[in-house]
Amino acid sequence: MQSPVYENEAGNGTQVSGLLSSYSIWLLTLLSRIGCGVSVCCLALVIAFHAIYRWHNSEHSLSIHIHLCVALLSLNLSFLANDSMTSLNNHGVCIFIAAATHYSLLCTITWFAIEGFHLYWLVIRVFNVYIKRYLLKLALVGWGLPAVAVISILSCGKYGKYNIYQLEGGAVTM
Repeated sequence: MQSPVYENEAGNGTQVSGLLSSYSIWLLTLLSRIGCGVSVCCLALVIAFHAIYRWHNSEHSLSIHIHLCVALLSLNLSFLANDSMTSLNNHGVCIFIAAATHYSLLCTITWFAIEGFHLYWLVIRVFNVYIKRYLLKLALVGWGLPAVAVISILSCGKYGKYNIYQLEGGAVTM
């Protein structure tokens, strides 16, 4: 039994254990689209609810949750756009969607870390600690730090089109 080869444009493939049939790829793609679609709908409802009904509430926790929801929404939207954008066979679009997906994933992880940091301040530091322009500083870290990572990877030229070779022959392009 052969393992599928994941290969990028440069042609250097890495062996990965496990076999993927065309049915498995189709099923995983379908499940991913359904899951991301449901997530997009729910996240849009959460953001709309908070924007309409709770905009006057200036609590820091709520603002951090909103930023996390926006990061998750952008992650799901970029993931959903991945299949249709790669079918265009345009190298620039491929690099853009890969960078957007990576950026939104890093933003999501960063906002989860920021939420943990904020919980530390709420639970461990019981006394009211005031930090000047707290949300602005958190937003700069939450949206700026991932941008630095993505820009550095873009400058190295690591984003591009990848082929996943199937067991039956042929390849799926990502």
